Amino acid sequence: MHNAKILVIGSFNLDYVFNVDRFVRAKETMTSNRMSVHYGGKGFNQAVALARCFEQMYFAAHLNHKERYMEAVLKNNGIKTDYLKFVDEPTGMAFIQVDGSGENCILLN
Repeated sequence: MHNAKILVIGSFNLDYVFNVDRFVRAKETMTSNRMSVHYGGKGFNQAVALARCFEQMYFAAHLNHKERYMEAVLKNNGIKTDYLKFVDEPTGMAFIQVDGSGENCILLN
């Protein structure tokens, strides 16, 4: 492990992934083939990868007070949480459609 201190500033989302045959169109209701929930966000993904190489990996982000459990997810991945700020506003949610060819369409909150 390297002694460097690394800080990632970014998003940490709950990703709701819907596998669909094709993307939903305006005024249409469609059933997905499968739905799964994952931890994600570009910042979170980068922090997890870097925590595998650096002992002092820090993550800075805003999380909603109701998402306090997500701090444990970071810690369990070797990420230091000194720079998390818990706020009242909604944060960290993505609704992702993935079609049969692997293309995606993402709506963030």
